Amino acid sequence: MYAPHRVAALVDACLLPVGRTRRPPEWLRRGLERAGAVTIGVPAALSGPAVTELLRDEFGDGAVVISEPLDTDEVVEGWGVPGAAVLAWLSGVDLLQLGPGCGTGVREAIRTAATRAVADGDLPLSRLEEAAARVARLRREVSAGSFRGRA
Repeated sequence: MYAPHRVAALVDACLLPVGRTRRPPEWLRRGLERAGAVTIGVPAALSGPAVTELLRDEFGDGAVVISEPLDTDEVVEGWGVPGAAVLAWLSGVDLLQLGPGCGTGVREAIRTAATRAVADGDLPLSRLEEAAARVARLRREVSAGSFRGRA
């Protein structure tokens, strides 16, 4: 059942503010560059084929897919950060990077956009639950020292 407070909690679990740098780890950058070739003119994180056909095939369904920072000029001008967040979740991304250009109101705008998308039936609540579960598992593994990422 749809509940706005549930959507907000799931959204918060799937946001990753990043510091001053926009450069992702090398292993992630290589994967995103490879995936970016799938959909011309669309960032890899917003491309369902890039996420599902390349990243999920290579790393498996249990892997956490992390977006590029969503505050790039291309994303802001093309979709806006809240719209891009919803598209990224629809594409199969689990953890969204909020780059250093994201202002204080961005989290609330993303919550609002996700809540609206769930209410309208455009974003299945189960997709957010799946993303939040993957991110929670990753956080537990990192905290326990049992995470073995791919380089």
